[in-house]
Amino acid sequence: KLMKVDEHVIERAKANASLWEARLEVTELSRIEYRDTSRRLAKNNEDLKKQQYKLEKDTMSVLSYLKKQDQEKDNMIEKLKQQLVETKEKAKEEKEKLEHKYTMQINELEGQFHQKAKEIGMIQTELKTMKEFQKRKIVVEKELDEDLVQNTS
Repeated sequence: KLMKVDEHVIERAKANASLWEARLEVTELSRIEYRDTSRRLAKNNEDLKKQQYKLEKDTMSVLSYLKKQDQEKDNMIEKLKQQLVETKEKAKEEKEKLEHKYTMQINELEGQFHQKAKEIGMIQTELKTMKEFQKRKIVVEKELDEDLVQNTS
């Protein structure tokens, strides 16, 4: 009976050993698979970090470029505003100069017009005086002729 018990124990020990060998093999395969998966994940993680770094760098470059563009546009707007102010000021000054020039010309021409009108008025007065003088002369000459005729007769 001892033999049978020993055989049974031996069989059981062999079965246990086989089971543990199988478990060890499964565990070893699982460990290898886990290690491979860990390496793959670590590599993927590293690749993602590199990709994220590159994207962040590209984003910063784009933002920097856009800021620079914005600043250049703002500078251009300010420059154009300043030019507009200067142009308006220049146009205002030019307008004022022209207004002054033409006002002076108008005043001068009005002065000349009044002078000519005055001269024409004086000429008309002189002409009227001459006509009256001629009429008076004719009347006086007629009277003289009549007096002469009367005195001779």
